[in-house]
Amino acid sequence: MIIHRYSQWEEPEKPPFTLEEVIRAASDIMLRYHVDFNEALRHMISQGLSINQFLRDEQMDNILDSYIDRVKRMKDDLHDTYNLEDDLRARRRSLASLTSEARGQLDNNDDIDKAMRQAARNRSLADFYVVKWRIRNDDRLKDNRKLAEYLERAAILAEFLERGEAFDNKYGKRFHGEKPPGDGEVSKALFGKYLAMEELEAQLVEARERGNLFGVDDEKLRAVMGEEEYQKFTRAREEMMERLKEAFEETGQVEEEDGIFKLTPAAARKVGERALRIVFSEIKMDGFGAHVAQKEGDGIVEKQSSRPYEYGDSITHLDLPASMINSLIREGTGFPIKLKTEDMEVHPTHGAAKTSVVVMIDMSGSMSRFGRFYNAKKVALALDAITRAHYPEDSLNFVGFATFARRIVVGEILGLAPEPITFMGGGVNMRVDLTRIEDNKKELPHVPRYFTNMQKGLAISRRILTSEPGTNKEIILITDGAPTAYHEGQYLHLNYPPQESGYKATLREVRALTDDKITINTFLLGSDWDTGYFGEAEFIQRMLNINRGRLFHPAPDSLTQYVLTDYVANKKKLIDF
Repeated sequence: MIIHRYSQWEEPEKPPFTLEEVIRAASDIMLRYHVDFNEALRHMISQGLSINQFLRDEQMDNILDSYIDRVKRMKDDLHDTYNLEDDLRARRRSLASLTSEARGQLDNNDDIDKAMRQAARNRSLADFYVVKWRIRNDDRLKDNRKLAEYLERAAILAEFLERGEAFDNKYGKRFHGEKPPGDGEVSKALFGKYLAMEELEAQLVEARERGNLFGVDDEKLRAVMGEEEYQKFTRAREEMMERLKEAFEETGQVEEEDGIFKLTPAAARKVGERALRIVFSEIKMDGFGAHVAQKEGDGIVEKQSSRPYEYGDSITHLDLPASMINSLIREGTGFPIKLKTEDMEVHPTHGAAKTSVVVMIDMSGSMSRFGRFYNAKKVALALDAITRAHYPEDSLNFVGFATFARRIVVGEILGLAPEPITFMGGGVNMRVDLTRIEDNKKELPHVPRYFTNMQKGLAISRRILTSEPGTNKEIILITDGAPTAYHEGQYLHLNYPPQESGYKATLREVRALTDDKITINTFLLGSDWDTGYFGEAEFIQRMLNINRGRLFHPAPDSLTQYVLTDYVANKKKLIDF
């Protein structure tokens, strides 16, 4: 006989999060705050990312439990040994006695007497220092050695009481032993030791409950638990981080290089795909693009059409239902269906318009304001995602520019940051000789990095695009202002406010791009405040007059939607759906 016993179903315990969620959260932190993956991970750990819970590490849990229990026992030993209240009461009487003796030496100086009584009442070392300063400046009292001796001893007692009473107010009720804490350095060491235990216990509990293993103070752990236990904890933590590294690497989204975690291009693409879904979920269908939207709108109904097969046509475009119907009409019903060449029909194909695009991202210092750089990175990743998903024949490259400019790969974009502003003050007019300079960062540490070298960014973009086949070539320029840096011969010029010489150098590059039939579409994130003082608006207009590209003024939060909508609309015009 088979007996079935039923009990209430309990859902198996699950980790508080998945690796995918960790990587996604770290990616969002990198994107918004321009930090690397390691820094983003450390931040999440400090905020309670429970690594030991997630990895189900019993060894670490057991270590933490044993340390917490041991620290509690050490504190209990101190509670059973010392008595604070009796000792403090005796010291208060001593301070009152010393103050009385000192007041007897004041020679009827009422002001100093009042100050001394206040210092004793407050048990304040600072107040006693004020009394000592006033006595030194009093001709009748400054040479009284007995008074000076009383004050020195009173000040030492006041210092002890000031610290001891603060400690007693918070922890005194826990102590119920008989031994006084001792004088001077002994009591100070006792208070310090107990406070270190208190803080360490809180950190260990935090590590046990929330997984903040790096929130444990190494020096406190070593001082309280000893060197051997400290080494045991750090080894267990390192083993756990090694397991975390292996788990990250198995996802294909994180890799380790020289002890540093880095996101792979695959992880960066996932961020772009998320940005793409968010933007497209808010766009109504209006017939302009090859994307899916959940909202209804006007669209195009595509009719399936076919034509007779001709020699040379690819059978990958075979219209199988139409071909089979032709065979049945010719042969009549029956199986097997005998398909001949004259029965075959193929779908007509459209010519695919290849587009080559370079996204130029302004990395100057001002891009750190108002979410500009965060949204610039988001649009770059979203463009990469839409190109891979819908227009794989297109070429997409990225160039970052500040004082210097360089080509950027998609895997770098998440952790990319605008150059920090290192000089505050008035104008800058600098000329740098670049001859014999091999490494700008190593050999030019004095040169500010946060200027806007649009000319160099355009030159690198032109070099990339002229090497690409095809005729549809575009630069998407994301910036918040006008050029403040440019190259001329062997010199790099940095000018703030921007000058006409910088405008002319940049416009020469714009003309070269125009001659190569490369369009510049500019997304200007700066406000009128940013572009209204030194001819920046006029420069942008001159650039448009030369190149005939378009200018957009999106708010930073709308940048991704603006760029993607324009990109998809252009593809529709080129492919002619």
